[in-house]
Amino acid sequence: MTAQIPPRLAPPPTSRKRKTSAMEAEVSAFAARLKRKYAVRIARDARAFKKAALHYLRLNLPPGPGRLPDQSITRAITLRRIGRQWQDIYPVCIPGYSNLNRAERDLAASNLRSACRFRRNARKRRMRRRQSAPHPEDREK
Repeated sequence: MTAQIPPRLAPPPTSRKRKTSAMEAEVSAFAARLKRKYAVRIARDARAFKKAALHYLRLNLPPGPGRLPDQSITRAITLRRIGRQWQDIYPVCIPGYSNLNRAERDLAASNLRSACRFRRNARKRRMRRRQSAPHPEDREK
C-alpha cells in the first residue's frame, strides 16, 4: 500500500515552466551572442571574460544608489589635473564667487578643496578595499 503525500507537502510540479520577463529573455539572448562571438576568450579564461563583460556593462548602465557627483567638484579635479592653480579654479567652479565677501569666499574655497580631497581619498579607500578583500571562492565555507 502506497502512502500519498498530502498536497501541501508535495513538491511543486516540475512540468510547469517559469515565465520569463522580457528583460530576462533579452539578457539571455545577449549572453548567448557573447558566448558565440567570444568563445575563444571564454575558453581561455572564463572568469576574466565575465569580469570584463560585467565591467563594461556597469559602465554603460546608470549609477547605483547614492549621491551623484557634483559637477563643480569634477571640473575642479580636472582643472587641477591639467595644472591650473586653485586661484584660477575658484571663479570657474564656485557659483557667484565674485559676489561673495571675503569670509564666504574663503569658506567656499576651503569646502571645494576639501570636497576634491575627499573624493580623491575615497577612490583610494575603495581601491584598497578591493585589493584586500578575498575572492569569494577563496573564502572558507
